[in-house]
Amino acid sequence: MDKQENPLSSAPIEGKTFGPVIEVPRLERGALKLVDIATSTMANIAPAMSFYFSFALIAAVAGVGSPLTIVMAIVAIALLGNTLAEFSRSIPSTGSFITFIGKTFGPIMAVTTTIVVSIGYIIAMSSVIDISGGWTQIIIQKYFGFNIPWQLLTFVFVVIVFFLLVRGVHLSTQWAGYFFLLEMIVLVLVSVVALVANAGHLSLAPFNPANISGGLAGFGLGFPVAVYMFIGWENSAALAEETDDPRRNVPKAIYASILLMGLSYLLFAYSTIVAFNYNVNALSQAQVPFITAAEKISGVLALFAYIAGFTSTMSAMIAGSNSQARLIFNAAREGLLP
Repeated sequence: MDKQENPLSSAPIEGKTFGPVIEVPRLERGALKLVDIATSTMANIAPAMSFYFSFALIAAVAGVGSPLTIVMAIVAIALLGNTLAEFSRSIPSTGSFITFIGKTFGPIMAVTTTIVVSIGYIIAMSSVIDISGGWTQIIIQKYFGFNIPWQLLTFVFVVIVFFLLVRGVHLSTQWAGYFFLLEMIVLVLVSVVALVANAGHLSLAPFNPANISGGLAGFGLGFPVAVYMFIGWENSAALAEETDDPRRNVPKAIYASILLMGLSYLLFAYSTIVAFNYNVNALSQAQVPFITAAEKISGVLALFAYIAGFTSTMSAMIAGSNSQARLIFNAAREGLLP
């Protein structure tokens, strides 16, 4: 009598599937280069949107020393990034975390991770989609004086993003990169101008641990929000199958993205604190401190900052949808989803 095979031994991990497979669907290999996946990752992080909606809270709880929470967030995310980079170097996979966890802990954990990650990404992307329409509605009301329902704007943007996605990963990733580039140019420009305009009272006070409000308690409250600003850092791992030389390029993209975004956040945080003359109470009460800082200098800079918020949501929608679609696609291809 033949020995019965354990169902779990035919685990649907990395190409193993239940039942016969006539043809395994494949993504377009080599369609992306290092610069493509790096910009896609940073676009998914969405520095403008993340910083705009987070820094007031960080400053409110951590005070003038709030940039130090970002420093520690960089360290924390870099440690996570190192883990993902090493897995990607060993087993580059469009499944990203799902594949790595499945390889380590087995198919049950792979299925569980698939469900949790899929639901989590859907919720996260839903918030980005909603913000895209709401933010644009604010811009139109402020600068043109009339109102367009955010629901309609959101629908238009979803259609645009969908069109880019179905045209292929190369085109959609390029557009995510264009939106991200415009966003970064504006953010860096406003930050540098703010520092120049307030050059008379520059100091290293924001990097003095003694200036963290409430000591460890204030740091502990600000740190999770600082970590939140890096959400999306794992984007490039899901693009492995379509990346040229993924064993080398995915880790490089992870490290480069975390480092560049971390340094950028420190610049934005420092310039914002300086623009408010180290007045944390005023900073934390502003709806969007970075834009308020820009308005103090120039109305044109403020407009650019608003536009950067829009391009940030668009780049995050494109890059995040690309990553999420590939995670779900790979899970279904490996038999983890129907």
